Amino acid sequence: MLNLPEWRGFTEATLQQTPAVVYFHENQFTYPISAGQQRDYHFAYNNVLTAIAANEIWFNSQYHLDEFRQAAVTWLRKMPDYGHIEDFESSVDRFKVLPPGIDPPELKENLCDSSDHSDARGVSSVPIIGWVSRWEHDKRPDSFLKLIEDLLDRDFDFRLILLGETFARVPPEYVRLLKIAGERILHQGYTTSRAEYWQLLQQMDFVLSTADHEFFGIGICEAIYAGAIPLLPDRLAYPELLERMQLPARDKLLYASHDELVTKIQELQLDRSQSDDQSWHSNLAQFTWEQLAIAYDDGIAKVVEESKRQ
Repeated sequence: MLNLPEWRGFTEATLQQTPAVVYFHENQFTYPISAGQQRDYHFAYNNVLTAIAANEIWFNSQYHLDEFRQAAVTWLRKMPDYGHIEDFESSVDRFKVLPPGIDPPELKENLCDSSDHSDARGVSSVPIIGWVSRWEHDKRPDSFLKLIEDLLDRDFDFRLILLGETFARVPPEYVRLLKIAGERILHQGYTTSRAEYWQLLQQMDFVLSTADHEFFGIGICEAIYAGAIPLLPDRLAYPELLERMQLPARDKLLYASHDELVTKIQELQLDRSQSDDQSWHSNLAQFTWEQLAIAYDDGIAKVVEESKRQ
């Protein structure tokens, strides 16, 4: 929500000249709004002005960067005059992608080394399906509910771990899911304990997303790090995320339709051994703060040095 040039105008002269890096974890052009709401383009315009004023602008994914740039230019072209299009386009040269980090605990060594995925987790052959998103409209709990209903109709045996925060308005899909899944639910509800959270992630065989909106997907990344097989929409930031991870059988992990998701989760249940590949886990080290903090520090140091030369 910050308007960087406006903020700078209210600060001391020394702060006005201090270099600024702005991190776009989301943006006000394309962040989904609730049904019945109207987008407030004043905040979107703040994003444009902030991008123009910043020394560098960092995004959590290339998908987010491209979507923001396209949406901003499209909107600015509608302005009759003083659209700042040239200024905004020149700021694009200062855009870069730097993903957010995760901070995993030490996981059990046998989690990815075992030849039997289910035995390594200490569970039966019945798959455990995980949900790690907040329970809001843009994560499409209605689509997740439909999946569970279809799996039940097909007599597909499974258990559920339902993480993710609920807010003042609990979606009816969540209430119905608790009713129809019943004893299949091993855990439901947000947990404030990081240790418990990671323990629950390690129990998951699959982690699913049905989202209509995702600029990165920290919860999904954490679940994959913990050993869960992801099943994700073939859109948004997910294809880019899996490509960066260089996961095996990537084509099996993305789906284009509800029917394809239902089919793939049944097929993958028959061949869960693919998650035993060492690269399934080791390739995610690039997303830990242990490695990313260095990239952040180096990036900020570079901005500071360049500002001194200006």
